[in-house]
Amino acid sequence: MITLQWSTLVLATATLIGATLGATANIVWESWNKRKKRDNLRRAIWAEMMTVRPYLAGTFGPEGQFLRKTIYENNADDLTILSDEEVEAIVAFYGHIINLQAAVNQSGDESFERNNAFAEAYMQSDVRVWFNHAVKQLYPHVDIDDGLDEVKIPGPAPM
Repeated sequence: MITLQWSTLVLATATLIGATLGATANIVWESWNKRKKRDNLRRAIWAEMMTVRPYLAGTFGPEGQFLRKTIYENNADDLTILSDEEVEAIVAFYGHIINLQAAVNQSGDESFERNNAFAEAYMQSDVRVWFNHAVKQLYPHVDIDDGLDEVKIPGPAPM
């Protein structure tokens, strides 16, 4: 017959419970951090994409100001935390706008004329389609026909 001491049984049970709680807390914490990082990246990409709005409206941005792509470039490796559909839409949008911007930059126009040429070329390209697609992938509830200035992007949902 095996004799167990109560202290050994209590210690083993407490260790098992502690390990289970610790592992569960770690999984929840990692999941929350990943969700927070994904939401922050989504909002940052959205904000950067909104710098194109003057061109969407057929107006010019400030002289010499083209699409900002710093957030996209600095977080390209992290895009994989977004859904496949979001990544596809974001990469397609930035790819089209970067190619269009490069073509305008090669035209040799002065700064303001380059903005004008960029806006005209933008309006005649399919970049608008990719912009709309990316917006719908990032925030499906946003109606892009509404005034985008009024759109409020929600923060991360509480756990």
